[in-house]
Amino acid sequence: MINKIIKILWFCIVSSSLTSMATASPAFIASTGFNRLGSDTYLILRKAYEKLGIRLKIVIMPGERALIEANKGVKVDASYLRVAGMSKIYPNLIRITEAVSTAQEGVFSKRYNFVVRGKESLKPYLIGIRRGHKSAEMLTQGFKVTPLGTTEQLYQLLDRGRVDLVVDNYAAGAVTIKTLGFNLQRLEPILYSQKLYHYIHKKHAHIAHKLSHAIRDVKEELAASEKASVTGM
Repeated sequence: MINKIIKILWFCIVSSSLTSMATASPAFIASTGFNRLGSDTYLILRKAYEKLGIRLKIVIMPGERALIEANKGVKVDASYLRVAGMSKIYPNLIRITEAVSTAQEGVFSKRYNFVVRGKESLKPYLIGIRRGHKSAEMLTQGFKVTPLGTTEQLYQLLDRGRVDLVVDNYAAGAVTIKTLGFNLQRLEPILYSQKLYHYIHKKHAHIAHKLSHAIRDVKEELAASEKASVTGM
């Protein structure tokens, strides 16, 4: 039910903003390596920024470049969603303390079917990962890995048998596979779940605390909307 509410709200926000975009103030630009944005996470961040009077714009780049540009802070103001710990690698990025969502990392396959017993069970295989997908890079460190620039390239290689497995976000992977029409399977269980955070360049440090509170408020508002729709109140 909440997904339906989120999608409706997301559509309304995007639609209503189109007419005013030309006269709006300069956008706050966040980069991402995701080729497709989840409507729920986009809605949360979009509404959180609106509470601060800021218009958010998302730009899609190859994963590693998205982080590099956000860390430079010249053309990009923020990194859309990342795992914790990115500030150690990209010191100009400040993590917003309130998590935006939770993601599940897992394994996709075409030829192989086995029970995933931790990352060590992946060691014998050639693994495809998206370049800049830090959690996948950490999970496969020391393994045989082929990094690709885009999610589409990743699953195209898997479908062609050029890699044995793909380690990716479950939700993003499922959407890409469906869009491309490939007959690929998701192995079980998941490798692990992790919280995803929004990062901003340090030049915008003055909004970090307010933005964290705004993200929390939006999540609470969405939860309240879900509860109201279930109870009919």
